[in-house]
Amino acid sequence: KGWKRVKRCTNNGYIIRRRHSWLAICVSALCLLSGSSYLFIRHFAVYPPAISPSPEIYKADGIPVLTLENGEQIFLNPNQSPLIRPQTAANLQLDSIVQSIRYLPTETPGYDSTLSYHSLEIPKGGEYRLQLADGSRIWLNSESSLRYPVKFGLHRREIFLSGEIYLEVVPDTQRPFIVHTANRTIKVLGTRFNVRNYPTDSLWSTTLVEGKIQIGHNDTTYILKPGEQYTASRQEGRPQISSVNPALYTSWISGKIIFHNERLEEIIRQLQRWYDFEVFFQQQEVKNYRFRGVLSRDMDIRQALDIIEETTDLKFDIKGKTILVRK
Repeated sequence: KGWKRVKRCTNNGYIIRRRHSWLAICVSALCLLSGSSYLFIRHFAVYPPAISPSPEIYKADGIPVLTLENGEQIFLNPNQSPLIRPQTAANLQLDSIVQSIRYLPTETPGYDSTLSYHSLEIPKGGEYRLQLADGSRIWLNSESSLRYPVKFGLHRREIFLSGEIYLEVVPDTQRPFIVHTANRTIKVLGTRFNVRNYPTDSLWSTTLVEGKIQIGHNDTTYILKPGEQYTASRQEGRPQISSVNPALYTSWISGKIIFHNERLEEIIRQLQRWYDFEVFFQQQEVKNYRFRGVLSRDMDIRQALDIIEETTDLKFDIKGKTILVRK
């Protein structure tokens, strides 16, 4: 760049011949410094691993799997017949077109000690809806798994979560609804809320939309009101309760990511649950860049990255199934 500036100045007649010797010294020094800088950058820059050519990045298309109490697995392929009722689960209806499972109501609850459980696993890129036997509705996000009884017991309604779900719980004062995660429990009577419990996330969180929930951890309980969010670090840091806009944390059920002052690393992590790709940050500090905006699940990955590029000096290079993030 320095040489180009010198050459441009020469062409425009700005350099006086009497200063030729002085200019030659400057140019020589500039070339020496430029060469040194080049060698320095070449030696210390961080480069991604060699990337072999591969197809473009597409939305992940894994198939959700329902595991029945007897170990039988049903692959919920959206291309199969729309309505299925397995013979081994007479009160169960599957609809592969709208990607939902519905458990028909039962006249009598089961005994807590003899409940039969089903498990639903959602792969990367998938989502599914579930209606439990009590009428409560659950939306499961990608890379989530849920274990739940075919019908609930006499005294409580319990489910076991890894990943993220949004719930609309039917009120039942006699049988509280309890969500178990890795190290916390949520107890409700009737409400709408979101729980995020991905093993790879640094934070555990739940966001209350409506009603009232109680969060238990060790011997301490916390009560949330609508519009509040509870977050806790995986490193067992002190939990925080803050006022938030619940729409920012429940938009995924309508196929959108709404982020407000969100770290780039977290945005990329959410995109990885939709699309099949790996990421490499050429400069580690860019992980902490913060953004606000809306991304739609209907976008391809290039469109989503272009939106982020428009608001910053970052560049996203797609090579095969790897995205290189650089300044």
